[in-house]
Amino acid sequence: MLIELGYKKDIFTCLFCGGNTQHNWEIFGVNEGKFVPLNIFSNCQEKIAICECVVCKKYSIWKNENLVNPLWSNLAKANEDMPENIMQLYNEAKDVYPLSKKSSAALLRLALQYLCIELGEKGKNINDDIANLVSKGLSVEVQQVLDILRVTGNNAVHPGQLNLDEKPELVSVMFEYINIIVDKFYTEPRKIAESYEKLPEGVRLAIARRK
Repeated sequence: MLIELGYKKDIFTCLFCGGNTQHNWEIFGVNEGKFVPLNIFSNCQEKIAICECVVCKKYSIWKNENLVNPLWSNLAKANEDMPENIMQLYNEAKDVYPLSKKSSAALLRLALQYLCIELGEKGKNINDDIANLVSKGLSVEVQQVLDILRVTGNNAVHPGQLNLDEKPELVSVMFEYINIIVDKFYTEPRKIAESYEKLPEGVRLAIARRK
């Protein structure tokens, strides 16, 4: 992750403006609660680095080679077709992900619960909601994605067989799967409807009569 973010590199993708830009670094040690240049106290237990993008002039702050400000993750953006209440939870889960994988997974579990309600289910028991969706013709692939989200999210709020501290990748993939579900239930129908509306009116009327 440090290499990906660019720690100590002069040129890397800025966390703020997104450009592959030049950065200036100033690295200090912390000695008895005070900042000191590292060339004076090279044995300092903590290092604080301040990095400035020469283009946007914004700063990132690193502690012991870990990014502490801004909080950052390379997780996927929310699907634009995601319902607003679910998108808020999704973005909150992204914000908290660098600090707590379990909290992030718990928020995504709640997003899944709301998503089930949006799809016409009760939202009280996600397992029952998935079973109902399957009975309505839900594909096996989508059912499996929903169950991955359900099981991983449950382990964030209840003791289980999955250790999310040891396997944080189980949480990061939840973001991808939420987007897959939204794409299946919202984006694909929207795109199909938009394409259908572009057919000549006479053709659409003929299709309606055929039904």
